[in-house]
This record gives sequence, C-alpha cells and structure tokens, in this order.
Amino acid sequence: MRWAVPPWLLKERPELVFYVVYKNHTEEEFVYPVESRLGMQLFSLLDKRYEEKGGLLTYKAEIRTRDGTVYREWKHQLWVKLIVLKE
Repeated sequence: MRWAVPPWLLKERPELVFYVVYKNHTEEEFVYPVESRLGMQLFSLLDKRYEEKGGLLTYKAEIRTRDGTVYREWKHQLWVKLIVLKE
C-alpha cells in the first residue's frame, strides 16, 4: 500500500488502517502510523498464517486521523463488513 498525504495532515497524526477478511471468514485489522508525506507498507500474503486462513477474500484500507476522521478510503470491489452471528 502506498500513500501520499498533504503536509497539513501530518499534524493530525494519521494512521493507515487495513481491514482484511479471509476466506475462512475471520478478519483482522492492522494499524500503521503515517509519519511522512510519502510512504509504503507491505502486507505479506506468503506466510503460514495466510495459508491456514485459506487466502484473502476482501479488504479495505483507510487513512484516518487519531480522532477517527477518514481522510481517504480504498475498498476491494467485494468489500462488505463481516456479520458474525453468535450461537
């Protein structure tokens, strides 16, 4: 994931928030600080944990400030919030 943000946004201490839904219907959230105007973060798809979960189903990424304001958002075309029903 790459980003380019305006200088004024850095004063808001932004974060890159990456939501992942795997094919086994589990989900994870990863948060990375955005400390410079230009940057990149890699998300590995080649580890044992990824294989155990059956692969990636969908994802969403946001750049948001510490107060929760979303500056930009990117969604996979199949993105939906996972609905979990308790037995």
